[in-house]
Amino acid sequence: MADLTPVTARREMAAFLALPERQAHFTALLANKGIDPRAFLAAVQTDAIRQPKLAEAILSAPDTLMDCLSVCAASGLMPGSAHGQFYLIPRWSSKRQRMEATFIVGYKGLCDIAYRHPRVASVQAMLVFKGEEFHYNPGEGTIHHLWNGDVARDSLDDIVAGYAKVELATPSGHHAGGKPLIRVLTQKDILRSKARSETGKKGFGPWIDDPIPMAQRVPLRRILSDGSVPRQYELIHLLGKESEAEEVDEPTTHAPNAGGVAGLKAQLSVVEEIP
Repeated sequence: MADLTPVTARREMAAFLALPERQAHFTALLANKGIDPRAFLAAVQTDAIRQPKLAEAILSAPDTLMDCLSVCAASGLMPGSAHGQFYLIPRWSSKRQRMEATFIVGYKGLCDIAYRHPRVASVQAMLVFKGEEFHYNPGEGTIHHLWNGDVARDSLDDIVAGYAKVELATPSGHHAGGKPLIRVLTQKDILRSKARSETGKKGFGPWIDDPIPMAQRVPLRRILSDGSVPRQYELIHLLGKESEAEEVDEPTTHAPNAGGVAGLKAQLSVVEEIP
């Protein structure tokens, strides 16, 4: 299928989402969640301008986009890179020989959902950059991090470590007053997580466009996934669906140095079958 221009992609996206039954579907899912269905669908159309492959996924596999957006709406999150809660990722599936839509939950989306549990009093994920003072005592469960506004904090190369900290409340909703739960990761841990991600190792998507929030997301997702933090079914279901999305098959041949939207176009134009 030939590459779609941004204008054509947006038209295809708008035509697909404008059908009355689809508008009714998302209106029902977003009821009482504080999100305007029109703003929800407009956020998807905005991403189509930057990623015409999303529109191609609609044409070739509309069921996958509906699945992603249904998960997003049911979770009460906003889709699109502008919001940083729920990233839509177009991927080529060699198994099904078509472009499909998958997703990654952003750092802001994980924070939003974690706070919905009545026993989660505070959620924080921070990055430590080169030139900042940082000490972690795992035995005592304490962190000393002295922020320095003069250091570079623009890329993954500037990172020394990342940590997530969750403070819990009692079942009655009062602050528990104990030591927070902490998860500390090194820069190597964060880069390893990027390398394991389909979008990270192929060089497109949020790991290229929003590397710092994605790095923050790594320790936060770890601590929310390991069972130490109380979770509602909503978060368990969302993380499970995201794991399924990461298993989508992709071509192995790609332009090695291409990044961002240009890299996305270069890589997804390759459709060879994986051996």
